[in-house]
Parts: sequence; C-alpha cells; structure tokens
Amino acid sequence: MEPRILAKEMLRSALGSQRSARVGSLVRYWLPRVDQNLYSFEQSVRRMLGGQIDTVYTVAQIDPKKTGGRFAALALMGRVEKLTRRRNGDELRKRFNEVTETRYATAPDLMFTFGNSFLRLRDLDYAMKAFAQFVAVDKDDGRFHSGRKLLDYLEDRPTLNCIETILNGFESVQGADVPDLAMGLIEAIVNWNEKTGASVEIPEKLYMALLPITLNNMGDKFLSSGDAASALPFYLRSIKKVPDDALLRLQVGVTYFLAGRYQDAERHWNILATTREKTRTKLGIGSAKTRLLGDSFFIAIGHTAYIDTYIKAAKLGWRDVSRIIVPTSTGATLPGRALFPYLGKYVEQVHYLPGHIDDVVTKVGLYDSETGGDKSAATEVRIATTDDFWYGPSADGVVKWFAPHGAEVERAWKAGSNGPLFSMTNAETAHFRASMESIFGLPRDAWFVGVHVRTPGFHQKWHEAHPGTRNAEIETYREAINWIVAQGGWVVRLGDSHMPPYAPHERVIDYATSEFRSPDFDVMFCATCEFFLGTNSGFSVVPAMFGKPCALTNWSPLAIPNWYLDDVYVPKLVREKSTGRLLTFREMFSSIAGWSQFTKDYAKANLEVVENDPEDLLDATVEVFETVRGKFILSDDDKSRIERFNDIALANNGFVGSRISARFLKRYEYLLD
Repeated sequence: MEPRILAKEMLRSALGSQRSARVGSLVRYWLPRVDQNLYSFEQSVRRMLGGQIDTVYTVAQIDPKKTGGRFAALALMGRVEKLTRRRNGDELRKRFNEVTETRYATAPDLMFTFGNSFLRLRDLDYAMKAFAQFVAVDKDDGRFHSGRKLLDYLEDRPTLNCIETILNGFESVQGADVPDLAMGLIEAIVNWNEKTGASVEIPEKLYMALLPITLNNMGDKFLSSGDAASALPFYLRSIKKVPDDALLRLQVGVTYFLAGRYQDAERHWNILATTREKTRTKLGIGSAKTRLLGDSFFIAIGHTAYIDTYIKAAKLGWRDVSRIIVPTSTGATLPGRALFPYLGKYVEQVHYLPGHIDDVVTKVGLYDSETGGDKSAATEVRIATTDDFWYGPSADGVVKWFAPHGAEVERAWKAGSNGPLFSMTNAETAHFRASMESIFGLPRDAWFVGVHVRTPGFHQKWHEAHPGTRNAEIETYREAINWIVAQGGWVVRLGDSHMPPYAPHERVIDYATSEFRSPDFDVMFCATCEFFLGTNSGFSVVPAMFGKPCALTNWSPLAIPNWYLDDVYVPKLVREKSTGRLLTFREMFSSIAGWSQFTKDYAKANLEVVENDPEDLLDATVEVFETVRGKFILSDDDKSRIERFNDIALANNGFVGSRISARFLKRYEYLLD
C-alpha cells in the first residue's frame, strides 16, 4: 500500500471520518503556503524584535538553549535593517564590529544582511568584509549571492575606486559559481580604460576565475565588436587550460592575425599543424591522404579562390594530399559556389545533413561508424583531417600564414614552367561572349578590362564592426577608365548591387548595379578579361586563378600584397596627422602603418591613410596594359628600386609576392630612403 494511502487510513482510524476529513482539508490548504507563511513570520519577528536587540542579545548569551541562535540572529537582522533605513552608517559599522566578536558571526543570513545593508549605504569596504565572512561560513551560497550583489553594485557605480575595492577582496567572493562577477569586473575595467584613456590592467586572478568556455565567450564578444587585441588575453588563458583544443588553437591564430600580429599567428598555426598530425597518428590514420577543407575556405570568394594555391601545393608535394573534400551542408549556399565548376577537376563535394557534419568522415572512408566508438571519435577524426585557409606548409614543412605561403607556392610553381590550373574552354568562352553581346552590347571580339573598386556595402556588418582601409571611390578611377576606352578597350565595372552607380559612359558597362548580375558571370568576366584593375578584396584573387594579370590599386595594408607574382600593386601611403609628412616605406613596414587594415589602429597612432590619386591609378593601368602587350620592360633603375623595396620588406618580417609598381616607386623614390 502507498504511504499516502496508509497515512490517510491511520488518520481516519484515530480521528474518525469527519475529523480526519477536516484535518486533510487543512493540510491540503496550508502545505502550499508553508514557505510563504514562514517567510512572513520571519519578517514579523525581525520587526518585532528590532528594538529589543540588547535584551535578546543578553538572554541569548545567558541561556542559548532558551532562545536559540536562530531567534537571536533574526533579532539582529531586524536591527540591521532598521539602522539601514535610518541611514545610520556609524552605528551599523559599530554593530557589525561587535557581532564579528561573537558566535553570531557564523550566521550566514546575518552576514549577508550586513553586506547588503552596507552596499545600500555605499560603504563598499565594510560590505566586502561582511560578504567575506558570509563566504567563510557558507562557501557555495556565499560566493553566489555575494557575487550577484557586488555585480549589481558595480553596474550601478562603475568607478575606479569601486573596481579596485572589489578586486582587492575578490578572492573572498569569486568562484566558479559566480563567473559573472569576474566578467563584470573585466568589462568595467575595459570600459573605464576606454572612457578615461587609462590603462588599468586586468589582474590574472580574474582570468583564472573563468572556465575555458567562459573565456572563449568573452573573447568572442570582444572579437565580434572589432576589438581583436582585447579578445586575445581571453583566448590565450583558455588555450593554456586546454592546449590540445585544435579549434581553439586555430582561433588564437586568427585573432592574432586580425590584431596585425602575423608572426604570432604563424607560431600558433605551426602548433596546430603538429597537433593535427600527431592526432592522425594516434587515431591510426597517419598515412591517410584525404583532407577536408574547413569552413574558413568558404567565408568569401577570395578564400575559396585560395583553393587554387592549396591544389598547387599538393601537386608540388608540399601537402601530402591526394583527395580533397569539400563538406557541404544540404541546402547551404557557399559564397564561392560559382568557382566549383572549375575547382571540381581537383576537389570533391560531399554533402551532409545540417548538424551532421561528422558523417562526412564515414562517407569518405576516414572513419568506420560501426567500429569506431561514440560520436566524439568521429568529431576527433574530422578535426584532425581538416585543413584551413589560414596557413600552409612550405617546401621544408614549416607552416607559414596564407599570404607568404601562397607567394612561395607561386614562385615554385612558375619555376617549374607551370601555367594556370584553370581556364574556360573555347566553347564556353564563345557562348559567354555571345551572351554578353546580347545582354550588354559588349562586342564578342572586343577586349575589355574588369574593374572592381571595393566598397563596404557587400560586407556592411563586418565593416561596421571592423572599419577598414581597403575601400576606395570609383570616381577617382575615371581618368584610368577613360584611358582604357581611348585605347580601344571596354570596361566592365564588377562588384555588387550595394555599390554607387557609375555615370553612363561610352563603352563602360556598369555590370555591378545591373539586374543581370550572376555569380557565374562574375567568374567568367574575371576569366576572360584582358587584365583586371582592382583593389584589396577577395575578387582580386579570381582573375589570377585563370592567369589574368591584375593592377591592384589603393592597396592596404602595404606589407601584405597578393601572392600571384604577375600582379602589380600600388599601395596606399600613410602620413602623420600632426605634420602631414608621409611615412617612409621602412617606417610603414616597421610599424602598424604597414600591417593593419583597420582604421582604428591608424587613429590611435595619429596617422591617416592616403588614397591613390588619379595619376597613381593611371600609371598602374598603363604599366599592366603595356606588360600584357609586351611593351613594358623594367629598366635597371626600376629593378634597383624594386630590389630596395623588397629588401625593406624582408628585413621587417615581410615577404615578396605581387610586384610593386615600378612607376609608383619612381614617383615616390624618396620614401625608399
């Protein structure tokens, strides 16, 4: 028989049916109200005894059994609340000092009441003492409740004195139960520094109070707001706690990259490559030559175009890969999807249902789901066999970040007299040109230049969080565009619909704002143009895949050119705001001015980026046009200036990729000094 039924029958036997029914009714009525009524009773006792504290205190000391410690503590709490309402801070501090000398210092509710009352009176020093005592007698609840109260107080009064006082007593109230307090203190310090220009350091004890997942979330928060430098300390403390976390190691490298610290990024990616190799060996797939391409290859079309470099590195033997897999979620749209008809010669798409990416390793034979164990094992295999856009191995196996790695690959590729991997067939080209003649009036036998001038529209959300230096104004290119037309060519303005329209012009097609835009046409224009006139964007990588030379203008930052060696680039210069003086190339390479793509970094250094003027743009256009036509030859003086520029780059951890414009260096030769 159930206990409830047995109790009911016993009650009925003892009291009779009528009395037992009344008792049962009362129980059913009062049980849900017990907690509420006990609380009300406690509050009443506090109010009733608040004025008789000395009497209760004396009785409790004479005969603790008679009154009980809880009864006296209630009386004390009533007195504390009355003093708080009267805002009598002196008396409240006196009472607290008295209580800490008695056994009532071990009453957790009383200590919490003291701490909360001191906060209400803005006496943070005594509040910290009370909360410390609260934690001493009730570690778990004490940390949690004290932490929450202090966090609320900190949000109301985020002054430096408040921050420092809570920090000084932090060990007394912090813990895994109250990570919000540690995060609140960190945010208060960051906000204080930003507001006042101060440089208050975040103590190590705050970082160490946070779990890896919390550290990562804090890093993500700062990174999403465009502050890579502030995100780094969180990721770095997290990676110390979980050094074998491959995805976190990748994130550390990416954050260093966004902070403009490329060599530090490279170091972490070297560790990541080694970790993945060891993991493959541990899993028994060390000899497997199948690799999955990570999500970073599909952030934007320029990242997808970098698969060209990945394939070349594999063909050179720098990557021990024979099968390249692109995991694709069913129904997902990849930014560089228009490149896949060409990449498909070398890579293979493997589809998976949303949320089931680990199924890919089973489909490609890297993992046996029947014998491999739980799902986490499949995840480990996937992570260990994934390669990322951000880095690659050189001929000697040393990992380098993507731009210098790409330049080394291209140098070795060209040394072997290899041509571009991709091209459109004659039939594809003929059909495309016939369509362009029909749609845009571009004669099928006319030569044209693809022009792409980057604006923030396509990446507006990214630009809002990370205002950058890579954009330019299409109107400043009018002289160069007119010169192309004067030579008998056409211009196809490429880009996206967010761009400002280009004023109607003879033999200029504003394809970017056209209703006929398509991802396939984007690629085909890049593959069939005479040459490409562009800026620092992912689009600038696509023509080079098909062997089309590029004039890359308004390039920023200076120290990170593209990796295709036949391209020519013209960097934006940088000048001091206070003097108007242009920085020399050496000054740029040796400072943030040569490496950062974010405007906030220049503003902090009292610098400003200088866009190319129409003369710079025209010179670059003419130089590449004459190169395509076989009319441009570097003079000995040109070669000397280029060599001096490259020496400066190499001496400052730079690399040699696309060639800097000879005409540009001649004009600004004085910046080589």
